[in-house]
Amino acid sequence: MTAETPPWAARLREERCKRGWSQRQMALRIYRAADEGVQAGLPRIEHIVRRIVSYESAAHRPRDPYTELYSRAFGIPRDVLFGPSGSEPADRLPLAADADGLRTWITGSNTTDEAIERLGQITVDLAAVHARQPPRRVLEDVMQAHGQVQALLQGGRQRLRQTRDLLRTDADLLAHASVLLDDIHRSSSAEGHGRTALLFAAEAGASRALAFSAQAKTARWQGMRCSGQASQRYFSMSASLARAGFDSTRPAHPLRVLLANQEASAAALLGDAALARQALRRAEQAADTTPADVGATAWSCPRPRMALYALSVALRLCDPDAALRSAAVADELWQEGEPRPFGVWSLIQAGAGIAHVMKGDLTAASERLALVTQLPPDLRISTITGYLQDMDALLRACRFTGVQQAAGMRDQIAAFTRPVAAGAGG
Repeated sequence: MTAETPPWAARLREERCKRGWSQRQMALRIYRAADEGVQAGLPRIEHIVRRIVSYESAAHRPRDPYTELYSRAFGIPRDVLFGPSGSEPADRLPLAADADGLRTWITGSNTTDEAIERLGQITVDLAAVHARQPPRRVLEDVMQAHGQVQALLQGGRQRLRQTRDLLRTDADLLAHASVLLDDIHRSSSAEGHGRTALLFAAEAGASRALAFSAQAKTARWQGMRCSGQASQRYFSMSASLARAGFDSTRPAHPLRVLLANQEASAAALLGDAALARQALRRAEQAADTTPADVGATAWSCPRPRMALYALSVALRLCDPDAALRSAAVADELWQEGEPRPFGVWSLIQAGAGIAHVMKGDLTAASERLALVTQLPPDLRISTITGYLQDMDALLRACRFTGVQQAAGMRDQIAAFTRPVAAGAGG
């Protein structure tokens, strides 16, 4: 609205555009809002269109019956649209067209239920391909779907239940984007998307469990990039977020398995062995009482992934034998035909390698490391490079000083992580 445009003229155009109506559609709605006797005195639709153009440009101000017909078409009182006029009869009774205008307003939408369902299905499908494709590629598709949802939310008005459905879908997309951003070393962006996912889910009155899970992952990795009290705060935050997500989901919800394992991982990093083992038991109980996963997705936690979390806890609690037992469980499950997503498989190899280094068996560790370093650059997610950096730290220990095999393994790790480190950022 320019400084010269009266508020009523800008309001007429704004209300029309919010509903996604063309000027011709506005003219038809004005015509239909009129009573039979008034309709007979109205000009043809083309002439009404010219009047609408004139009104919206403030060339002329509407008079009766157009002020009344605008009010009925929009379902907005005349005084709100045009300002107090003093011309409204005090004893005017509501007409059927007044109710019709309100019905038109409440049922108006810039989308359809079918389009919203399609976006929801796209969100589910993207979570399903998460474990099979490079994270950057999945992130591009997630953000494209997010853009489509935002275009609907910000581009016009939809019915209230449709707005809630769109907010819920976008909350899930934002949570997924947060996880993917963490995978490609964009922790600050991941944190921002996770916070927004939580806000959208709350606004929609939907489950916040996905957002809690994404935030728990971000906090855990932020803690691993810090030291001292800062890292402890992040690990504590991660455990609390995962537990909040667990408590917010209904019993038998599959996501409870992942959330309990996330709490266990964070608790182990805190050094709280009792809480870590307690959370692992909750994860087992949740897995026993939920339907079997149909496959590996961004939010599922099938048995091999549970073995990975148990391995991670064992490593943090300095129990390499328990870690190797968990790796053996995962290997056996894959031999039986369980899905083998690249991330879980690579982390099992890296974690088993760390356990072997802890036990001083560099030959066995080197065999596991060789499997991981075959991954192409676009699959080197942050969790995998983080595990190898942990292995490198162990190989720097005094007991391996001058050991040629240890030096060679460190060179392999440096070559593997170098392209990732070069592209890392917030």
